Amino acid sequence: MGTILLIIIVVAAVAVLAVLLFGAKKGRDKRQAGKRMEAQKLRQGAEVESAKAQRARAEAEEAGARAERQERFARERHADADEVDPDADGRSREERERYLRHGR
Repeated sequence: MGTILLIIIVVAAVAVLAVLLFGAKKGRDKRQAGKRMEAQKLRQGAEVESAKAQRARAEAEEAGARAERQERFARERHADADEVDPDADGRSREERERYLRHGR
């Protein structure tokens, strides 16, 4: 009877151990699935932010090009005015050019 009881205890222990290992694996798999979902959300958010940054950069580049065109137009108008103005001298023209080129 002692041998049968020992076999039953060993079989029960192996069964309990198997259930615990199976439960631990299921828990780990569930945690990993949750982390995968979290990573997916973070990646999607990063893609949205990247698209916003690219759009903002393009808008800034466009605004910069527009500002350069406006400055060039202003310099041309100043040059036209200097040609017409009998009191304009080269020094004021140079100062204005320096002002426009080097950021006020």
